[in-house]
Amino acid sequence: MENKKLNFFTRVTQSISNYDFYRLIVKESVGKAFGFLILFSLMIGALNCIKPIYDTHKTMGLIINYFESDIPYFELNNGELYVEGDMPIVFENASYIMIIDTRDNPDESILDDYQQGLLITKTKMISKEGIEKMEYTFKDFGAIDFNKEAVQKFLPGLQIFLIPIITIGIILGTIIGKLFSSLFVSLIGVVINSMIHGNLKYNDVYKIGIYSLVFPSMIKWIIKLLPYKIPFLSSMFFFVYYGLVILYIIKAIHSIKTENQLFQQNNI
Repeated sequence: MENKKLNFFTRVTQSISNYDFYRLIVKESVGKAFGFLILFSLMIGALNCIKPIYDTHKTMGLIINYFESDIPYFELNNGELYVEGDMPIVFENASYIMIIDTRDNPDESILDDYQQGLLITKTKMISKEGIEKMEYTFKDFGAIDFNKEAVQKFLPGLQIFLIPIITIGIILGTIIGKLFSSLFVSLIGVVINSMIHGNLKYNDVYKIGIYSLVFPSMIKWIIKLLPYKIPFLSSMFFFVYYGLVILYIIKAIHSIKTENQLFQQNNI
């Protein structure tokens, strides 16, 4: 197997299934390994986007449907809010309440019985968090006029806007995370190289560390797709993740060390 024939997906599969593959890696440049890391990060980042994008699309669909069917007609004009229907309109759960009351002189003390809440009146909003209350008048937001139809038209556009933002954020976060991980793993590799007398240079250890991230990263992605949460899995998987990294580094260095020893014996 020659280095020039190794495409990206071959490198992914070989880094997982073949410890002797790492003998080829150390003969390549750091730049090639770094390029693989960026491409792999892009792939994992794109895969990590699937569930958040699906969840966002599903949630926004529910919000749009709920807004159209259950939210009464409203209109904000010249700093005053009009809401169609009998007042007050109350949305409540065990710890939070939202009240819409556009009548004159609404009862603002209704929030006192709740830890968190929001009261929307004809001219202002009152937000409560614990014992702290904050008040905002609609005129504070400037000359903003809108109604239910305008918001209904805006929500699908918001959905379209959120998806690329989520995608870019996740992919950039994944790339940055893998870059830091490669540095951390290289330090682990330096310690292992010293302990098992691999006699490898730091650049070689760094290249091995990059490819040792592939299998644990794939497992991490699969776990994120699980429809249910396993208790303590996050804290446990940290040790599993780096345990696999250490295993691949040890096996890779051992394979390279064995090859070097055979080469030296054949040249005596």
